[in-house]
Amino acid sequence: MNCELEPAGLSYVQTNALKPMEFTMKIIFAILACLTVSSQAFAISCHGTEPFWGAEVSKQQVVVEMPGDQGPQTIPVNAIGAAAGFTSDYVQVYKNDNGPAAVVIGNKCTDGMSDFTFPQEVIIFTGTTTLYGCCGEGKME
Repeated sequence: MNCELEPAGLSYVQTNALKPMEFTMKIIFAILACLTVSSQAFAISCHGTEPFWGAEVSKQQVVVEMPGDQGPQTIPVNAIGAAAGFTSDYVQVYKNDNGPAAVVIGNKCTDGMSDFTFPQEVIIFTGTTTLYGCCGEGKME
C-alpha cells in the first residue's frame, strides 16, 4: 500500500473540488490506513514463565531468548495468515517452510506471576520446544 496523504488517488484538482469536511474525512481515513499498514511492520514483544523466556514476533522472524541459552534463537517467517475459521485480526499464524513458527491470538492473557493482564496470547514453536505466553503491554486489572 502506498501511504501518501493524497486520499483515494484523487488529484490536486479533484481534492480542491471537495467540501472541507469531506476532504478532512478522506485525509483522516488515509492516515488511519497508513498507520494500520505501518504498525504491522513492528515486532510484538512476548514473554512467558516456566521457563522464563522473551520473544519478538515480526513479519520477518521470531526471535526467542531463554536464560542459559548461548544466544537468541531466530526462526524465519515467510508468511502470515489466519487460522481456519478465524480472521487474521484475531488469530495471526506466522509461518515458514517447516510450518507454524508462532500463533498470536487476540485473547487477554495473564502470565501467572504478576497481576498484569496482557492483550494477546502467543504460542511459539522453536523446533524442540513449544512455548506459551503473553504479548503486548501489561495492565493492572
